[in-house]
Amino acid sequence: PFAMPRWLVTYQDSTPTEIVQGFTTALAAAYTEGPDSYLYYGNSDLAALDVGTPLAAAGWSHRYGAADVSFESPDGLAEV
Repeated sequence: PFAMPRWLVTYQDSTPTEIVQGFTTALAAAYTEGPDSYLYYGNSDLAALDVGTPLAAAGWSHRYGAADVSFESPDGLAEV
């Protein structure tokens, strides 16, 4: 209970409702499958970047930071 979180999601008041709804729906579906479906993502350090593949295919731009990778929607209204 006192360990660092494995992942974190935050939203701002300007986050489109569809993004929050899509995330919570996917999380609820994963929860029914058990912790391995939402707490573990393969052995590769690059495996987590696979989540950006659909975003890149939809025209989202990406940026690499010192501790994270972020994607921005083509209209600039959303960032992951």
